[in-house]
Amino acid sequence: YYRPGLGEVHRVNRKRVVTISGDAEGRLDSDVLNDVKARIDQLQFPVNYRVNYAGKDEETKEAQTFLLKAFGMALLLIVASFFTSAATAAFGIGGGLSLLAIMSTVLPVAVLIPVHGLVQLASNLGRVLVQRRAVSYRALVPFLAGAALGALIGACFVVTLPEAVLQTTLGAFILILALAKLPAI
Repeated sequence: YYRPGLGEVHRVNRKRVVTISGDAEGRLDSDVLNDVKARIDQLQFPVNYRVNYAGKDEETKEAQTFLLKAFGMALLLIVASFFTSAATAAFGIGGGLSLLAIMSTVLPVAVLIPVHGLVQLASNLGRVLVQRRAVSYRALVPFLAGAALGALIGACFVVTLPEAVLQTTLGAFILILALAKLPAI
């Protein structure tokens, strides 16, 4: 039912606000919201009036935006991983470092280090499987022990050091590896 006049004036950021709420019984919230939007679209408001929808509609839009951004970042990282792996296969070096630099533009360092480690593990495991006849299995156990110890020590640093220190260290690491003269094999 409708009652003329307001008992009190509500304001948000010094602007007058009228809040209308309701429940959807026996129907989906989205169906009710679509009906409400259709009715409101038929109304003619004065120039400075605005309609905002909150609640589940607002949460749904935020979730959709987040998922779209996450999908875009995942797609970027998949494409970058493909091309940097191809560079490593073609030139024998540089793909992992390039991927690290690319990933640092979209991920915080505390996330970047373990994610890059997993990507490199999967990439190198694939190469090991393809070239399994050339693997020196005697060196495998000491290598895996050292890798596990290094991962444990690295994890301790990643969770305890401030983000700025991690970013500076990562940047220095990338520059040193990119500019250093490689030893002859």
